[in-house]
Amino acid sequence: MTFLETYGKEIVSLLIPLVTWVLSTFFKTKAKLLLASPHNFTFLVQQPLLGPQGNQISPTQNVYTSSFLIRNAGKETATKVELVFNWKPQCVNIWPLRHYQEHTEPDNRYVMIFDSMSPKH
Repeated sequence: MTFLETYGKEIVSLLIPLVTWVLSTFFKTKAKLLLASPHNFTFLVQQPLLGPQGNQISPTQNVYTSSFLIRNAGKETATKVELVFNWKPQCVNIWPLRHYQEHTEPDNRYVMIFDSMSPKH
């Protein structure tokens, strides 16, 4: 008798859990976040720019706007997604509307935390 004939059942019983573990570990569905900045714009505002002492620095001022698209392109729900900004934006529009938590770090960075982002949205 050969080795495989003698111990074939035992080898198969050891290989099945090993193959199952390898497949579930390396081919597991994951969340995949994509970030894009498709639009930036600068508005010229006809309002004087004033310094800290109230003196006029410039007769006009610029307002810079940016938009960001964040999408979960994976097959699993992304949880606890954090967006960190260097400062708190004056205006934030979130679409589609979803719940988030916000706080400011000790170094004055502004953080938005989304509990979950469903896949393909």
